[in-house]
Amino acid sequence: MAQSGSFNLLFDRTAGGGQESSSDDTSDEDSPPQGVDFSLLACLNLSSAEKREASSGSVEEKPDKGDRETTQGRQGNDKAKTGKKKVKAKATEAPPEQVPVKQAEEDFRIELINIFKAFQKSKAQEYLFPRDLSNLQRKFIHAESKKYGFKSKSTGKGEKRFLRLTKYMTLTTKDSIEKKFELHESSLQVLRDLLQKHPPSAQELFNSAELQMTSEYNHHKKHASRKGKRKGGGNRAELWSTEKVAAELEALRLRRKERRCAAVQRTREALPISARKREILDLVRNNQIVLLAGETGCGKTTQVPQIIAESCWEEGKPCRVVCTQPRRISAISVAERIASERGESIGQSVGYSIRLEKKGTPQSSIVLCTNGVLLRQLVQKGHFRADDARNQSEGLVEGLTHLVVDEIHERDRFVDFILIILRDILPLNPNMKVVLMSATLQIDLLSSYFGNCPTIQVEGFMYPVEQFYLEDVLKFVGFAKAGGVSSEMAAPPELERAMMNAFIAGTDEAFEELMGEALAGAVEGATGSAPYVNAVHNTTGATALMVAAGKGRTDVCTVLIEHGADLGLASKDGKGKAKDWACKFGHHDLAEMLISREEESRKDRNKQSETASMLNQYQLSIDQDEVDLKIIVELISFLEEDQSFDVENSKGAILVFLPGWDEIIRLKNLLESSSLGDGLAVLPLHSMVPVPEQRKVFQKPPKGQRKVVLATNIAETAITIDDIVYVINSGRHKEKSYDPYTGVSTLLSSWTSRASEKQRKGRAGRCQPGVCFHIYSTSRSDSLLDFQIPELKRSPLEEVCLQIKVMESNGLPVTQTTKSGDSTVKTFLSRALEPPVPEAVQQALELLETIGALLPGEKLTVLGKHLASLPLPPQLGKLLFPAGCENRGGQSKERICCWSALE
Repeated sequence: MAQSGSFNLLFDRTAGGGQESSSDDTSDEDSPPQGVDFSLLACLNLSSAEKREASSGSVEEKPDKGDRETTQGRQGNDKAKTGKKKVKAKATEAPPEQVPVKQAEEDFRIELINIFKAFQKSKAQEYLFPRDLSNLQRKFIHAESKKYGFKSKSTGKGEKRFLRLTKYMTLTTKDSIEKKFELHESSLQVLRDLLQKHPPSAQELFNSAELQMTSEYNHHKKHASRKGKRKGGGNRAELWSTEKVAAELEALRLRRKERRCAAVQRTREALPISARKREILDLVRNNQIVLLAGETGCGKTTQVPQIIAESCWEEGKPCRVVCTQPRRISAISVAERIASERGESIGQSVGYSIRLEKKGTPQSSIVLCTNGVLLRQLVQKGHFRADDARNQSEGLVEGLTHLVVDEIHERDRFVDFILIILRDILPLNPNMKVVLMSATLQIDLLSSYFGNCPTIQVEGFMYPVEQFYLEDVLKFVGFAKAGGVSSEMAAPPELERAMMNAFIAGTDEAFEELMGEALAGAVEGATGSAPYVNAVHNTTGATALMVAAGKGRTDVCTVLIEHGADLGLASKDGKGKAKDWACKFGHHDLAEMLISREEESRKDRNKQSETASMLNQYQLSIDQDEVDLKIIVELISFLEEDQSFDVENSKGAILVFLPGWDEIIRLKNLLESSSLGDGLAVLPLHSMVPVPEQRKVFQKPPKGQRKVVLATNIAETAITIDDIVYVINSGRHKEKSYDPYTGVSTLLSSWTSRASEKQRKGRAGRCQPGVCFHIYSTSRSDSLLDFQIPELKRSPLEEVCLQIKVMESNGLPVTQTTKSGDSTVKTFLSRALEPPVPEAVQQALELLETIGALLPGEKLTVLGKHLASLPLPPQLGKLLFPAGCENRGGQSKERICCWSALE
């Protein structure tokens, strides 16, 4: 194998690329294929990777003789080391033949995945990797390529071995979408006999479901027949009268004077957003759309809807404030919190609307809902104009005066769809106000999308949160002995007296004396050369840095740190580290600075060779595509036994972020079957958990037990579990990915974004100081995307396209900027904040036409209208319709199934 330090990623610019068989490593070619235009796309640093080969497991390729000898030698070395790895033995107990083969160095994995994504987005059909790959790296490329729908093949021998990556080309045809249900001849004969004995009548054939469903949907005729019925009355929602508003406002004021509401009011007034109340109202009053970037803990989610509603009430105006949340539990918990703050039960002036559940009256002034519910209301109701408000049917959007879209940074397809609609309908509704909110807002992008609308930024309040990464976690759980621990030195009497004087007096003169004693013997200009800077008090175990932190002396702390003061030392009297001293005595800004400096110092240590070697050793021992649940169990066990992380001498609750339901159940079983089981109250938090069970995470655990919440990103935003002190972040979530060029759609466990990392960390510091453990390395953290890719750009678009056609049929302004002859769907989606690629839209339209949801020319059918009403992909929806037919068109369910089988 060549020992080059990098390789070139090459691709074929010719259309179609080369044709290969699907088997790997069977070719006898000794040179790369001809006719390929080689262009440098990326260089990966493989110098460290080439020093290691596969440590165990079956190999997919035939290595050269030299490679085999090297591999065997290293396998022997790895076996000799197995007994020394405490965590490794627990994390990988599978027999040798089951050890994951998809192991590669993390830096290699990170850069290669970035290249895979670039290839996926490009129109190139082929990548060609030259010979500078180890067997281990080839295995990873082969395994990873399947996830992206690519085909990988190695060709050549020895130093002339190349690895080629090609895309599967798919064509959207009826045969590729509709799979035939093959029946045995005897079954077909039974069906024929049945239909001969009971043949369908001519009227039944004429009224067949197939004819009805695939005919064009004529909304306007149906709408005209219904319009007259609505004029007769009904339960159309109307806003409160001015008298009712005045009565409700007075009742609210009386409730807030009660003792049970007084404490809540003081808490509300202490929130950072309360100080900006007047500024927010002025912006909302004078602008149609406002961006609010509120940091975690500022109170935006619960307070902004109340601020708007109460302002309208004080002016004698009725209002209907609809606030969206990305998830059902968020909508419910926020609605309940707002109702509680107003001294009322849910369902009065505050309600919520989620799928299959609704609380509140048509006159509720504040309504929480999910993004999907709001979008369905906007699409289905239609006629969203100020002058048509009286013609709207009863629903969530009727009488809407203010719309608050929260957590907009998540950018699911519903949010992007809503943003397109809002930009189109706001000019038609000059009195409607919109507020877009998030803790991690893409301000420039959103502001320019809405015509440079105004922005207000609100600082949040969070308690200090200390962060640790995988390098630190491995040391905590005993994977390897921690290195670089500062040796303690007893402080001389002069330094002890200076510490006491500085802490008691706190004067500049006292701290000058302390600095002189602590930095005695330091070499000028030499960082870390002060021999007494980490000397500890004989009685308390305090250092000069802790004393300075306790008195809030940022200037002194900075000088001591520059001279080598150890931020990781803890005092003997239980006050903790320097950052704990600062926090305990109310110097939170200094505590934040000390935490930041400690994390920087820790990252520097983590990059040292010993730590890097330990990290690489661990990563090669596990399947890096899966969350290592056993190290999480080890970490929770460490937190149970070690008291150095206890906050205010109490064991707080633990929140564990996992990618999906499978990991939640497996970790729950591991914890409950371990020695920790009796002392833990393990609670899953997932969309599959019933809402009453979800509410248990907000309750206190039984006495003698520590609460452990196992959640997906459902707990990332908008909900606050007030006793959470520790967060364990796997860094993973389930993400849908779609490649329009290959037609491959996947749902995989993927890495989160930096925005999500920040949100997850913030869950630990909402109500008290906390600690966040990231179960991934600092290198992985540095490689995370700033924001998640919008769902509209990584998902199949059949549902979205169908909703657009329904919206068009209901009279919403889809075609207002569409040129004659252009696709209304393509034009509409091109106005998105970040539009999907045209190929994805075209594939979606072709599929909808193939299954009968659309006719040529993008005309909506009756079937398409019904499919759009289901919360399912159109293909699955069509599968369910025959099963749900109840004597439709004179045909029984059994007869429809018979005709489907014989078709």
